[in-house]
Amino acid sequence: MKKIIGIGLGLIIAFLIQTSLLKVNLPLLHLIDFFSIFVIYFALNGGEMQGMLTGTVSGLVQDSFTYSIFGISGFSKTALGFFMGLISSMIETTHLVVLFPLIFIGVLFDIIINYLLCFLIGIETKFSLKILFFQPLLTAILGCIILKIIYRFRK
Repeated sequence: MKKIIGIGLGLIIAFLIQTSLLKVNLPLLHLIDFFSIFVIYFALNGGEMQGMLTGTVSGLVQDSFTYSIFGISGFSKTALGFFMGLISSMIETTHLVVLFPLIFIGVLFDIIINYLLCFLIGIETKFSLKILFFQPLLTAILGCIILKIIYRFRK
């Protein structure tokens, strides 16, 4: 029960921060993907099943306030959660040397899956190298800070 409350609270926080950032007009700030940080945290600490569950729910929540087809982010976040949970069972993921590239590659994977799904369905998207580089970079930087703070308070 405590885990479910934590997941629900994390999802609400990610949603509030993500939607609040859409209203702020600061360069590159809107590129940070708090839903991916949420999914990666719970996948790294709970494994594949928890990663898939949080990925599905957060992706569908993210789809609910975007102008894309409902389910695209749900699918990509589910895949992100599964692979991050799988990786966490193989290697120690709490060190920054591992955590930063893991978040960077995870967010990049999420973006590529989104673009591929949109391409396959025939939805025109704005492909941008800025998004392809800066979103994983900024999300990895902030994600490392957030996860390290959470890990410190968990001890």
